[in-house]
Amino acid sequence: MDRVIVFDTTLRDGEQAAGFSMNTMEKLEMARQLARLKGRLQDYSLRSATSGKDAIGEVAMKIDFDGTVVSGKGASTDVIEASARAYLSALNRIARSSSQRMKEVGP
Repeated sequence: MDRVIVFDTTLRDGEQAAGFSMNTMEKLEMARQLARLKGRLQDYSLRSATSGKDAIGEVAMKIDFDGTVVSGKGASTDVIEASARAYLSALNRIARSSSQRMKEVGP
């Protein structure tokens, strides 16, 4: 069975942005829209933020989502995790901009 789990843990006041919130159905629709996005990696960089055995790597990337280029950043001691965090950061940016457009245009 297909299912989407929505974790709304980043929102202390229940709003995605000042004066803007989504109900569960709107969040599910946003997740469906994000799943349809096809991103093309435009730029990727990895640098060491610390040194030593458990050095933290910082990843920065730019992704083109159908003409909208967004950036994402992530950090971790694991380069794959840092990359995933950067990609999720970019997805969050595109989701925020999509949410704002939905609010401006209306459902």
